Amino acid sequence: MNEKCLKNKEDVLNFLSKVLDNIENFYTLPNKFFERRKETIVDMKTVLEKLDLPNFPDSSDWGYQIAATGRGIYLNLGNYRSENYISRYNLLSLIGTDLTIDEYAAMHDISSTIVRKHINFGRLPYAYKAGSSWMIPEFSQPIRTEKLPGWFCVNNLREDMIFGNIILKNNNWITIENVKRNNDNKKEFTIQVHSGIYGVESNVEGKIEHILTVENMNKFIIFLLSEPHISYHSNDMGLGAWLYQRD
Repeated sequence: MNEKCLKNKEDVLNFLSKVLDNIENFYTLPNKFFERRKETIVDMKTVLEKLDLPNFPDSSDWGYQIAATGRGIYLNLGNYRSENYISRYNLLSLIGTDLTIDEYAAMHDISSTIVRKHINFGRLPYAYKAGSSWMIPEFSQPIRTEKLPGWFCVNNLREDMIFGNIILKNNNWITIENVKRNNDNKKEFTIQVHSGIYGVESNVEGKIEHILTVENMNKFIIFLLSEPHISYHSNDMGLGAWLYQRD
């Protein structure tokens, strides 16, 4: 069943039931991280059974979608003929628990040193600082590609933030594009600072690009993650991709 073609409550519940029925065929080894994902899907199904959802005819562009990020899973209502994110509305969110470094390490069966290394290199973009300690959403996964699959939003700054020649203002949103190599064959990242609503440029000059080396890129990610007025948002993924991600 296509996640983007769910037209009523029965479709949504049947989709979740099929996912749960097939889980054991894909993952038979004990894994705390995987078990928590299954529990969250069961919780969503339980909540949905108590809700009233309108029905949409098959001819309608509107429908329901189950999506996921590193923070949790979501039931969205949207017009899926449009690629414009503004046509999607969140109806239900089940967000995971935030963990300390040691708790996250225990859940993933890795050392706390490795978790700190992921944070220091900006590979756990949902991690955030609470006082002097780092907290990590339990469903967050280390980013293994060289393009960060999401964006940062800047809100409620008392004054502009500056990193080198990068100036961040309220309502900016920041994306990190694919890595490329310079004339010296060294990796560089393109940072794009946008103004206005996410996905909608305020004008033709609403995007400013900056080039960062790998070293400065890592420092920039930590700079963003350490600021409470800057939040990370990832692109939605399908429930299957979220469920079967592996460490």
